[in-house]
Amino acid sequence: MIEENAIVVDSSGRILQVNKRWEIFCREHKIDPDLYVVGGNFFNQFRDRGRIREMETIRQVALRQMHEYSQVYPFTLPDGDVQWFSAKVKSLELDGGEGAVALVYLHAVTLDTVEQSTAESVLETMGDGFYQLDSQLRFVYMNLNGEKILEIKRRDVIGRKVTNAFPGFEESRFFAEYKIALTSKEECFFEEYYEPLGRWFHVSVYPITEGGLAVYFRDITASIENEKKLKELAYYDSLTGLPNRQKMLEVCQELIAKEKKFTVYFLNLDNMKTINSIYHYKIGDEVLKNISGQLRLLEGDKIQVGRLVGDEFLIVLQPAPSDKLHLFAEKLEKIFEEQVWINDFQSVHITASVGISCFPYDTTSLDNLLSFAENAMTEAKKLPGFSYAFFRPQMRVSQNRHSIIESGLRDLSEDSGIHYHLQPQIDGATNEVKGVEMLARWNHPEIGFISPEEFIAISERSGTIAPLTLHLLDRLFTQISEWRRRYAWDFTVAINISPALLESPVFFRNFFDLIDLHQIPTKLLEVEVTEQVELAYSEHVLENLQACQSKGICVAIDDFGTGFSMLSYLTSFPIDKIKIDKFFLRQIGEDKKAEALLISIINLAKSIECDVLAEGVERQVEVDFLLKHQCSLFQGYFYDKPMLPNLFEEKYLEAPKSRMLNS
Repeated sequence: MIEENAIVVDSSGRILQVNKRWEIFCREHKIDPDLYVVGGNFFNQFRDRGRIREMETIRQVALRQMHEYSQVYPFTLPDGDVQWFSAKVKSLELDGGEGAVALVYLHAVTLDTVEQSTAESVLETMGDGFYQLDSQLRFVYMNLNGEKILEIKRRDVIGRKVTNAFPGFEESRFFAEYKIALTSKEECFFEEYYEPLGRWFHVSVYPITEGGLAVYFRDITASIENEKKLKELAYYDSLTGLPNRQKMLEVCQELIAKEKKFTVYFLNLDNMKTINSIYHYKIGDEVLKNISGQLRLLEGDKIQVGRLVGDEFLIVLQPAPSDKLHLFAEKLEKIFEEQVWINDFQSVHITASVGISCFPYDTTSLDNLLSFAENAMTEAKKLPGFSYAFFRPQMRVSQNRHSIIESGLRDLSEDSGIHYHLQPQIDGATNEVKGVEMLARWNHPEIGFISPEEFIAISERSGTIAPLTLHLLDRLFTQISEWRRRYAWDFTVAINISPALLESPVFFRNFFDLIDLHQIPTKLLEVEVTEQVELAYSEHVLENLQACQSKGICVAIDDFGTGFSMLSYLTSFPIDKIKIDKFFLRQIGEDKKAEALLISIINLAKSIECDVLAEGVERQVEVDFLLKHQCSLFQGYFYDKPMLPNLFEEKYLEAPKSRMLNS
């Protein structure tokens, strides 16, 4: 017959069986039925008292990760008295091979009456440190782990007051909690840092009926440090070390709760995508760390800097009444005046756009505050170089317009208003149509005409540029297939590919699949790469354009002569055609140097066997000059404007002399 209380629990703490002795004990002391009724959870008592270690040890025994475990521990009864138990936990195999459980034996003892050898053997094998204090807070006993954790010999402290054994103890929280526990006769649990040892401790204090305290403690320094690291991961950006978006939001929320006035500067780096494309992301990361380090130098009691995401930063400023907010923006500008060195011999120039909004002047809502600052940043981005803008109420109209456009870009149905125009490309020597350029257009059902510059930029930022482009190409190729059948179409079709897509192998695979689906001869197709984006060293762009050329698709540079790297394009990319920007055409008859440069571009193109097309032709003097210098392929309003496909068909395909420009 078992003379002890016995409980069988599984690894989750669920009670599977109890003996009569334990049930009687619990009923007599009015203990929560959850601790003795089958189906209750035995772990609740450990969880409620913060004794997670003991709970986990029993769980390990139930899982057979440990075979046996013993400990003396206190159990607080509902009337406030403390009953000490000598606990033994053993692993027990269930019948039928259904797994293992833990068999818990609880033998009621007192620390004063328990056989000394038994008590000491249990206490000495405990994982926790343990010591007993009398009513004067003098040491009565300390176990071996207590010696190790506190780095002290127990023979040196037994009989001494705890305040004499440890320096600074009388002024510590430990001492304050001990006195409260002695007076109130109530157990307490706390975590505290003890500076002389440089460690954090979890402490459980239990009053003894006869007077004094039983103190369990364990070193939780490693756990605290791990929590600190986790908090850093949760609140700080791993690349730059700056506070992340979540942390900066909490900073703002705290200031709002305290009704403090503050200003946010929403900073976006303008050309990080270009740098990542040219130098790859490792260099881009180094640039971000460099900029972050310089922004951090601005920090102070009233200034906090954080990284929101990617190339976006947030600076929170609590200005003094006399501070001029634009002066801080000018401080930011100074950061971007110098080149950023990416190694010993290479540097890049970074610019930024900054939007500024103020609490509570602009809004009392944090969401609106950040949204307004971002709106102002978008306005600032319209200006070249470093720029900043304060939020103004009229920007809300721009915000609403932006939202409508972004939402509309996800609707590519016939009713969306998104379509394309075709502009003819003419041989100026014969007036013969040689090709067309497809140009995206949008007549929105709600806000009317939207310029391609506006909606394509929004499409790039919102990630809808690929489906938009493929949608228009599908409609174009459907039309071309029909015209090939009806009119034996053999005009070249020029297609603008957004810089955001040039690096995407997925987009080009879809592009090639559409060509195959509609059976479009690749010799009729031309992809245009704008020279306004610095991508000369991007391997992905090079691979995608080489794939186009290998399939027989012509590769052209658009807006040639106005971008970053004319010669880099010609030497790095597989280029078949150069489209001269209209800027040079406007100088004809006005600027001899510009005319000389234009002639040089034409000669350069011919020397490397590239075709040349002049775009934006509007005057007869331009036609005459270009023809004189062996450039005869033109596109511009002098010949015709972009038009809907049905108008192009009527004007250039249905007429008997469709290949000749109508007079």
